[in-house]
Amino acid sequence: MSRNRTAMIDILWTGGWDSTFRVLDLLARHEEMIQPHYVRDRDRRSWEIEEETIEAIRGRANRRFGDRILLPKRREKSDIEVPEQVKAWFRPLNRQFRLGSQYMWLSQYSMSETGGRLELCVHVDDKAHKAISWAQRNRHNKDATELVEAVDGLLLSRFQFPILDASKIGMQRAAKEAGFDDLLERTWFCNQPTRDGRPCGFCGPCTWTLEEGLGYRIPADRRFRSNLYRRIGRHLPSWRLRQAFLRRVRGQDEVR
Repeated sequence: MSRNRTAMIDILWTGGWDSTFRVLDLLARHEEMIQPHYVRDRDRRSWEIEEETIEAIRGRANRRFGDRILLPKRREKSDIEVPEQVKAWFRPLNRQFRLGSQYMWLSQYSMSETGGRLELCVHVDDKAHKAISWAQRNRHNKDATELVEAVDGLLLSRFQFPILDASKIGMQRAAKEAGFDDLLERTWFCNQPTRDGRPCGFCGPCTWTLEEGLGYRIPADRRFRSNLYRRIGRHLPSWRLRQAFLRRVRGQDEVR
């Protein structure tokens, strides 16, 4: 076990499963101080819930493990200017791996605030994991030079990846063994919560939660609606029919 309380770990903490696991695992098995970072994206309907979740877990975790999580450093996404070089790295990765645009502004934030030390809790099922793994396999392939350089420039030179090969189920198992699974279950993941503050069951994070074995975290009625769309709606012959079915089964009046 590490005994260095003078060391500081900078980590992007979203209030979600992966980053919260890393925070709690550090508290349980190491002794470094933790400096969370949160970039507020007001285009995400869930940003207020995310911040509330972080504060709730932070309070409980500090009482349990001894005040080692500092106040989060917060930044508005709209205040981050993305350089052209970062955009140039992102474009081929988006074409090849459908990498999310958040990696552009998070990359710039990491460099400006931590000098590239920011921990990003990408795990085994993430698109960034696929990009990094592909680059490592093709590092000596001359035909892959552009993509490898993009991965290095946008990701590997600008973040630390402490749980890259972990799965959500593996994290759940490790949390139970270490005794902090109750705190991990308090995390938030949905991008488009319903009006009464429940996971919608349809957004990307909800879909990934279902696919990665944690479907119990989505309320039964929302899970039923999501499964109905995946079984029927996705297979309708036209985009218009699929969208109409989605609106009907999702219940737009229930979404914030």
